[in-house]
Amino acid sequence: MKKYQYFLFDWDGCLVNTLSVWMNAYKNVFSDFHVSVAERDIVDNMFGDWNGASKFGITDVASFNKKIVECVSANMANVQLYPGVFESLQKIKEKKKKIAIISLSKRNVVLPVLERLSLSSFVDLVLTEEDILHHKPHPEVVEKALFRLKGNKFESVVIGDTEKDILLGKNAGIDSIVFYPTQNKMYYKESKLKSLKPTHFMRNFLDILKFV
Repeated sequence: MKKYQYFLFDWDGCLVNTLSVWMNAYKNVFSDFHVSVAERDIVDNMFGDWNGASKFGITDVASFNKKIVECVSANMANVQLYPGVFESLQKIKEKKKKIAIISLSKRNVVLPVLERLSLSSFVDLVLTEEDILHHKPHPEVVEKALFRLKGNKFESVVIGDTEKDILLGKNAGIDSIVFYPTQNKMYYKESKLKSLKPTHFMRNFLDILKFV
């Protein structure tokens, strides 16, 4: 089993169980803008795309996104890690491996939760939407993370829950691990994720320890 030195984690839907928070925020804010959008369309067009609202006729995307961030932030107090995340990150750090969070969320959404859930001491680098010009699956965020960590692609892996995370790994030339917990089944189809041929596929987060 290949071992990795640099672990690049997606945030929402991978480390923290927040997909329902984002879904509810999008539904509420779309309603405020008097636009009706199906949940499937929200997943396909809004998750991970801060310009997604323009696809549904929203002209003031900045105001829309501001409301999304406010709505999400107001409901982050009770979100929790997926089972096995804390223990896994702790073990990775004990092995003196490097951990980065590479998220398309806003920094002011990620950092308070990171602190509240006591993960800050495990994480060497946090890159959020404000730190990049090109969103996933463009490889910029991986390249920037490895530059700052002084890492190399052969010893690196991106871990995420979406098609974009798999394609990010492919575009960046590094391995990928899909995390597919039961909670995510209503948002992403297993067959679709597997069709993109991630390097590894896991349902239990603790399985990541096989690669440490």
